[in-house]
Amino acid sequence: MVKRGVILAVLSLLLLPLVFASHSATITSDYNPIYETNPVNVTLTVENGLFSSHSINSVNVQTNGFAINNIAQLLGWTLTNNNSINFFTTTNAISNWGSQNFGFTISADNVAQDTQNNWTVTTTDTDLDSQSNTLQFTILNDNTAPIITSTLPGAFIPGNNELFEVDANDPETGINSANLYFSNCDLIFNNQTNTSSMQYTANTLICVNGLCSLNKDLTAENEGDICFRYDVSNNGGEISTTNNLTSIIDRTAPSVTLTSPNDGVFIAANSVDLIFSANDNYDNDLNCSVDVNGNPNTVNGIGNLSYNLAVNDGIYTWFAACTDEVALIQTTASRTFTVDNSSPNITITSSSVTDRGNDAIINVSIEDLGSGVNQSSITAEMIDANGNLTQVLIIAGQITYPTTIASTPGVYTVIITADDNLGQQASESLQFRVRETFAITLTLSQSQIDASTPNNTRYVNLTGNIAKDDSSIPSGIIDITKIMSNESVNIDNLTGNFETQIEIPQTNGMYTIFASFINGLDTFTRTVSVNVGPYCGNNIVDSGEECDSSTAAICDDYGFSQGTVSCSATCTIDTSQCSNPGNSGGNNGNGGGSGGGSHGRSSGSSNGFIYTPPVIEETEELIEQEPTSGIIETVNLEPEAESKGVKEVLENEEPPRFIVGAAISALENFTKKLDKRLIIAALLIGLLLYVLGWKREDDWDRYFRKYGHH
Repeated sequence: MVKRGVILAVLSLLLLPLVFASHSATITSDYNPIYETNPVNVTLTVENGLFSSHSINSVNVQTNGFAINNIAQLLGWTLTNNNSINFFTTTNAISNWGSQNFGFTISADNVAQDTQNNWTVTTTDTDLDSQSNTLQFTILNDNTAPIITSTLPGAFIPGNNELFEVDANDPETGINSANLYFSNCDLIFNNQTNTSSMQYTANTLICVNGLCSLNKDLTAENEGDICFRYDVSNNGGEISTTNNLTSIIDRTAPSVTLTSPNDGVFIAANSVDLIFSANDNYDNDLNCSVDVNGNPNTVNGIGNLSYNLAVNDGIYTWFAACTDEVALIQTTASRTFTVDNSSPNITITSSSVTDRGNDAIINVSIEDLGSGVNQSSITAEMIDANGNLTQVLIIAGQITYPTTIASTPGVYTVIITADDNLGQQASESLQFRVRETFAITLTLSQSQIDASTPNNTRYVNLTGNIAKDDSSIPSGIIDITKIMSNESVNIDNLTGNFETQIEIPQTNGMYTIFASFINGLDTFTRTVSVNVGPYCGNNIVDSGEECDSSTAAICDDYGFSQGTVSCSATCTIDTSQCSNPGNSGGNNGNGGGSGGGSHGRSSGSSNGFIYTPPVIEETEELIEQEPTSGIIETVNLEPEAESKGVKEVLENEEPPRFIVGAAISALENFTKKLDKRLIIAALLIGLLLYVLGWKREDDWDRYFRKYGHH
């Protein structure tokens, strides 16, 4: 029984398509009612029934009451649009229990009232079986006109290429179009009826999202009124119209004139009213500004206007500028005034103390940055230490007040008075003191002491004198600040002399001794210094000295054969009195100064082996041979032998005996200071010279017979 039932169920399912129609289509949409002329996106959904025996491969749509703006293309479907929209496919048919969406962008027709439109959707399957379905689409009528929110231009325009604009909205169907109607009110006039005969010209505006505008050239229009109005239509055909509007073409800038204060004046005040007048041919409320030293201050209105400015001393520059409704601006020229609430500034300077007998110099400066100084008002007075008042002169900014030895010491007062050109007065005073002076002289018994040297004294005597500027002798004491102590020393009332003894420290250095005399407010001081330590002249050769007062050196130490070496005042060796026989006047070694002089034309070394032949006066040219092993020779040539060598000259002379004589002569001057090693070195050098060419005995004998040797 079970098996028989299952078989029957399967057969029933297989036979169901034969029982029902080829297909069963269901049509739905997402459309909602819209206002006339409005666009909308609509989706139609076609579903094939579960028990359909054939697939839907054709869909036809009749769109009554709407314009088709766009149709979505479907993959695998062919689209035709000829009075109705038809979709056809051979590959993507809608099978049973399947569906397909079809998309459209549509715009509603213009309707006089709310209207229902039926769309007929016909589906055809692969068995050519067709089925029609109906959908209702409602279109709403827009019976309200657009709302106008703003217009341009405003009350005033400059009359150039002006923007005319109307802004409107219509939430139901939107703004469709707008027109401008324009007239020059001042040109159109009917004398018979004495009324304006408004003749308007129409201009179509361009609308974008409810904002409709047009630029209109008004440069040919005269100044004065223009009249205009707008009408705006929505997509439903309703129209809104503005009232008649007017605007004034204004091409004339305001007139602005400064009134007070005048240019260049001086003012003594804490506030100043800046007054100006402003007028315009059309605008009755100008936007004005008063600029003071670069800071603008707003003043609006027309006619006589003012701005109250709080002021301090100084210079103020101001001007006014006014702007009308069309941004035409008029700016005045600048004016300057000076606020001077201060009296002149008087500065007096001088030295606080003037020594009696000298001129007191008082510097005076009088300035007034405002109205200036009234030069005729300046007075200068001096009150001396006795209270006497005298007039003094200011010349080139200075008062020169002479004092003498007889002038009374004390406080002197100078008083300066001056007015500015606004009558504001100032007075300043300065006090200075005239004092009597005292001259102090100091003398040390020694200014240099080597306190560390045995048997040298560690004390020096200090003597001094003090005298008053009127040559009188002061009484009292003088304070001595010593190196190692202080002392008050009595002054001799008859001579002004004083004296004391100064102990010298053993530490080297420069020490200063002070002598001070106090007279009332004044202290007069004199100093003297003593140098403690080694010095040139202490009979001891200290570091950095070659000698001190005397020396044991001899001329031979410095390459000379006779004379006396001395010690200079600067403790350096002086060889200026050393010489060699045969030299004319003084030494030929340029001796003197530190280190002694040089011998002949050599380096001046005191330890070298130096030999210099005598100079023959009639020679005109000197030929110097390079020194060989410490021996420097200078050969004087006869004029006729100028181009010849030394040996060529010597060959024409009678040969002297040389070798032993030359060596002995050279050694006689230097062996005293030379040790054995130097002597041996000199002998080796002589032997070397002999081997290198100076070995011809006849040459050397001839040389020494002519020139001699020592």
